[in-house]
Amino acid sequence: MDINTGSPEKGFVLSGIGDGDWVRFAHVNFSERYRVFEAILSLTGGAGELEIRADKLNGKLLGVIPIKPAGKGDVYQSLSCDLKKVKGNSDIVLRFRGDSKAELKLDWIKFSK
Repeated sequence: MDINTGSPEKGFVLSGIGDGDWVRFAHVNFSERYRVFEAILSLTGGAGELEIRADKLNGKLLGVIPIKPAGKGDVYQSLSCDLKKVKGNSDIVLRFRGDSKAELKLDWIKFSK
């Protein structure tokens, strides 16, 4: 997995994400009830899914986004899934599961009410 160079204004993209790769966001505040998880991402080389888990790599499964390539090359798409209830502060782990040649790029994520 790589982090493409960005800027404070434009941010960055996590790229080179393959089957089994994951990223953790520590101490996410869930003081409010969020019902939807949304991601802007690009997938090439095959199908896959993005798992959203609480606290650890094999923690409670909060949601899953099935992903299919949206076209040839880097075509970004906005995908979302329902989110199971989480309380308080929690680490959030995103794990990609996909075909052996699938490569994911993750631009941004968002939790919505």
